[in-house]
Amino acid sequence: MWIIGGNTILRPLLNNNMVDHIIMQVAPVLLGTGIPLFTQKEELKRFRLESVKKYGQFAELVYEKG
Repeated sequence: MWIIGGNTILRPLLNNNMVDHIIMQVAPVLLGTGIPLFTQKEELKRFRLESVKKYGQFAELVYEKG
């Protein structure tokens, strides 16, 4: 299943161990005070970096559950 979204969607999935991969795309833009992507504080979730790709000024990071 592929889910696009931020913390509102991601938090319950991470809390229930339903995430195997995280694909994060990063753009070099500072937005100031926004909504945090990760707010899980109850338990440490470990993912390992699988790959990094560069698309011009953008970066794509792929993490796998570790």
